[in-house]
Amino acid sequence: MAKAIQYTPAPIQPGQRLDAATQQAEPALQEALVLLTELHERGGLELGIKLLRGGEA
Repeated sequence: MAKAIQYTPAPIQPGQRLDAATQQAEPALQEALVLLTELHERGGLELGIKLLRGGEA
């Protein structure tokens, strides 16, 4: 009969988890950065902030 082996995986460090998540999400992050840059260059972010504040400066 087979015997069970003892295996305790090493705990994942927070930095490793962040690195893995960033690598998986890299294409989406790149697209979001392009969109954010375009909104900034065309004044869309300022417009959005003004709309959220109800037109106040």
